Amino acid sequence: MKWRPIAIGILLCAGLLSGCASSRAIRQAQDAFGNAKQAGAETKAPYNYYAAEAYLGLAEYEWGEVDPVGAETFAGQSRAHSEKALQKAGGGGK
Repeated sequence: MKWRPIAIGILLCAGLLSGCASSRAIRQAQDAFGNAKQAGAETKAPYNYYAAEAYLGLAEYEWGEVDPVGAETFAGQSRAHSEKALQKAGGGGK
């Protein structure tokens, strides 16, 4: 039974690390969405703009439900759509 505290410690560390990565991914998605919004992507690239907004909402919801994997997945999709919207709006450099 000596392994139980070690196993619990490992699980807690893994959970905290994935939570940190998820919150960072959400912040990056929020920043990317803000940049797209400032560039006028709502009218210049509406599909990507609204997809980014929806995925960001899902990421924030999953984060609130303590699902870091789902939060990180949706944040990544939001960021990708925001970057594409920014590029279409003329504010991206890719």
